[in-house]
Amino acid sequence: MKGLVFGATIPGILAYADGKPIGWCSIAPREEFGSLERSRTLKHMDDKPVWSIVCIFVRKDFYSMGMMGELIRGAMKYTKIKGARIIEASPDIPDKKDYPLKCIWAV
Repeated sequence: MKGLVFGATIPGILAYADGKPIGWCSIAPREEFGSLERSRTLKHMDDKPVWSIVCIFVRKDFYSMGMMGELIRGAMKYTKIKGARIIEASPDIPDKKDYPLKCIWAV
């Protein structure tokens, strides 16, 4: 984790309320995530460069306030500044372990 935080690549974005962190969205170019690159079920769809959202966390007392959507919108703005054109995410759906879902957004 320390390597991620102090590395050259920014590993994601934070959401703050009253100066305190309340949420996190891990987003970076897909090739930065070795386990994602090696995944058999979440393969590249084509040869276009893609940024991946691999984790979103919202502090419990901020649930049901739209923070996850805000984090995704913030991630989209951040990646657009960085030149990204495509963002992917593979949400984990409870009780549907055999349902690989992939969301793709054009930035």
